This record gives sequence, structure tokens and C-alpha cells, in this order.
Amino acid sequence: MIHSMTAYARYEKKNKWGDVLWELRSVNQRYLEININLPEILRNLEENILKKIRQRLSRGKIDCTLHFEKKKFMKNDFIINKKLIRNITKLIDSIVLKNHPGIINLIEILKWPGVISVKKFKINQFNSEILENFDTTLDNLIHQREREGAILKTIIEKKLKSMLTEIKKIFKNIPIVIEFQRNRLLKKMKEIPINNDFHRFEQELLMMLCRMDISEELDRIKIHTKEIFNILNDKKIVGRRLEFMIQELNRESNTLASKSINENITASAIELKILIEQVREQIQNIE
Repeated sequence: MIHSMTAYARYEKKNKWGDVLWELRSVNQRYLEININLPEILRNLEENILKKIRQRLSRGKIDCTLHFEKKKFMKNDFIINKKLIRNITKLIDSIVLKNHPGIINLIEILKWPGVISVKKFKINQFNSEILENFDTTLDNLIHQREREGAILKTIIEKKLKSMLTEIKKIFKNIPIVIEFQRNRLLKKMKEIPINNDFHRFEQELLMMLCRMDISEELDRIKIHTKEIFNILNDKKIVGRRLEFMIQELNRESNTLASKSINENITASAIELKILIEQVREQIQNIE
């Protein structure tokens, strides 16, 4: 299955203990490059995240960002020292006169050092849940890459069909070119004096015929084009294989263009080169 390297995924989860927002961005890159941006308190998750990405992606530049906001007040944020409150109350009771009722103020007692303390927030207890949220985000990114890949596949196949059309045009023009060159040679032969060097003429003739022969290049272009069709339907990661095939196509098209001696064939050869370049641009974005 064709996977594009360009995609974006976002996943947000609001929890009782805090809000988690994962963002994943992917763009084309020859190899796998991963940049991870985590809050300091969650830096310990980096190795797990790297491992998960490497297990599922092979190419592309991946930017991974986690936004985390802890809830300001949680049910278990505060610890009340009830024993200390009792001791303070007893102490106050022992010194308060009976004719001064209501001198004990609960708010004042709560302000006493050590009566209320803030529990240290331990984010590590939620690591598994945060990583599950990341897994969901990564799934979404891969699905997006698959959807983009399907679009790329359609575009490339359309270009390949156009290439095969141009190859057919060239094949149709070959007999016309051969007939033209044949008449041209016959005319030249009539102009050659009897005592001329026919051996040299024969060598030049062979060289010209070799330059005219484009059937091998056309056959190879046709074979490479059909092979790309097959690769596009492969379920494996195919980006590098496609890059190799497009290099071969480009090489053959250059040779074809250099041998062209007919304006129609030249036009088709140029169109082939344009189509190959367009396919190459699309292939650069395939994993």
C-alpha cells in the first residue's frame, strides 16, 4: 500500500488530572528523522515514543509535540493534618477563658504551618494513559498517510498511462522515419561515384542506423513503466524502489531524445521527459 510522507494528526483528551494534546506532523525526507518536543515533567516518555514511531514508520521527517496542562485543583491535591488540628484545638481550649466564647477561628487554624500541605503531583502514574493517547495519534497519522498515498497512486498511474500513450505514438512514427531515411540513403548512393570508398560509406551507414534504432530504449521504457504499475500495488514500503525505477526511466528517455531524428518523435520524447519528471516529483513524497 502506498503511503505518503506528508500528513498531520492531532488528538486531544481532557482528563480529571489534566488536558493532553498530541500533535504529529510528517513531511518527506529521504530517511527517518524524528523531533520530539515534550514538557519537562514528561521527558521520560521520549524513548517510548521514539520506539513506537520507529516500529511503524520508515521514512519522513516527524515532528512530535505534546501539550499538557495540569488541572489547577484536584480532589487529592491537599493533605489536611487532622492530628495537628486536634492538638492545636486542645492547646487553645486549655488557655481560653470560659468568658471568651468563639475565640477559636477555624480559618486561623487552617493557616497554621503544617495544617494544610499540597501533595506533590506525580504525573508518572498517568504515563500509560498518555502513551495510549499517543498511540491513537500515531494511528491517525498513518491513516492520513494512507489516504494521501492513495491520491498519489492515482496521480502517478494517470501519468504512467500518458507515458504509454506517448510510447505508442513513437512506435507508430518509426516506420515513417525508416522510410524517410531509406529514401535519403538511396538518393545519396546514386550521387556516389563508382570509384568512391564504399567501405567507409558502409561504416557511416551502419553508424547512422545504430543512431536511428530506438526500439531498445522504447522497450525498456515500456518495461520500467509497467514495473512501476506493479510496484504501486505492492503492500510493502516501495518509495526507494520507485526512486530507482524513475532514475532508469530518466536515463532511457535521455538516450531516446538524443537519438530522435523526427519532429514527431522528438515531441513525444520531450513529453515523456516531462511526464517522468512529474512522476519523480510525486514519488519523492512516497514512503
